[in-house]
Parts: sequence; structure tokens; C-alpha cells
Amino acid sequence: SLAGEGSDGDGSGRQQPTPIRRLDASRPRTRVIRASEDELAAHLARLAVIEKSAGGPSLWAQLEKAPE
Repeated sequence: SLAGEGSDGDGSGRQQPTPIRRLDASRPRTRVIRASEDELAAHLARLAVIEKSAGGPSLWAQLEKAPE
């Protein structure tokens, strides 16, 4: 799980490695649906609310502005 509390742990808080599961190459391709302009604007507005309540830039904004 994202919280690190998966059922594959040993109870010590450490995760056990999960073997790589290979997918069949002939499976249908995953369809990628891009966000619309309205959805992008709503996302940016939501990030602005988060930044205002947090008193600083969101992690998302920091990562976008970080030099590569």
C-alpha cells in the first residue's frame, strides 16, 4: 500500500520484496486520457488553495520548478 502497510510484510514494519510480474506483450495498450484545459485549470486552482492553507508552495510546485 502507499502507506507501507501491505499484507506482504512480516509484522516488523519492513516490506518483503515482491517479485516482478511480467505482463503479456500482446495485451491491449493502456489508453491515456489527457486532462482538458478546464481540468488543468481546476488542478492549478486546487494547488493554489493548498499552498494558501499551508503557507507556502506545494511539493508539486516545488518539484515542477526544481532544476534538472
